Amino acid sequence: MDCYEEPMEMVSFVQTMRKSPRPKMKASKNSRPSVADNMSSNDVPLPSDTQTLSSCETEVKQQPKQESIEEPRDDPTICVFCDDGGDNILSCEGICQRHFHAQKVDDEMECQTLGFSSEMMKNLDSVSFICENCKHQKHQCFICGELGSSSDENREVYMCHVQSCKKFYHLHCMLRIRGIAHGTHYVKQIMTGTMKLFCPRHRCDTCKIEDVFAGKLVQCRRCPRAWHADCLKDFKKSGELESTQIWKHDRFKYIYCRNHDILQELKTPKRDHVKFPDPE
Repeated sequence: MDCYEEPMEMVSFVQTMRKSPRPKMKASKNSRPSVADNMSSNDVPLPSDTQTLSSCETEVKQQPKQESIEEPRDDPTICVFCDDGGDNILSCEGICQRHFHAQKVDDEMECQTLGFSSEMMKNLDSVSFICENCKHQKHQCFICGELGSSSDENREVYMCHVQSCKKFYHLHCMLRIRGIAHGTHYVKQIMTGTMKLFCPRHRCDTCKIEDVFAGKLVQCRRCPRAWHADCLKDFKKSGELESTQIWKHDRFKYIYCRNHDILQELKTPKRDHVKFPDPE
């Protein structure tokens, strides 16, 4: 996806606001999600295996294992790379709480994986895993896919306020997708903390009714679009294709919306949607 272009006055305003002071999980086992007919803060190649392994290995050694508290999540316990489950899922215990395949289990596995070595796998029961995005506080905007700083000192992307979401956004991308023509006041409120950011994943794209409870909407795995199951199936209103399939994992339901072409050999869209920061 291409990043939206923002008028120069908005870019200038955002840069000015950044300079102003502001007020002050673990591995699990799951099977591949099945296709089902019935429906439930705040595009890019991956780095080489060598880069990923080197930085991840350091983080795994340094972080002591802590007990994580389970909480409702919008995203299921399936790999962010390939949207598949299995016995080899590793959960980031940083702010993103995403799930990854740690290493290939056989030659037929069609997933990038984190490329963990056998030695690193042995340590996973006693250490916490923090992904590179959380480690460096650089997360992807879920609209344009580009990385931005999520640190308080130089924030470029803001996390959705819905606790179960964990997605990040550039404010100028959010203005475009929300159709806000003059967003200076909106941007100022988000940046100063007087307003919370709620992303489109929690509003039905057809009936426009919001629902912030995890599992209530059918969400796209690649962009911030979501529907009530019945609203999605009304294809004339939703604009979706009749071939759009809803697949289910546990009590949650997901789709790839019509904005993403499905590769028949993978049964998923192109897998270039995950981006890590460059190694330091």
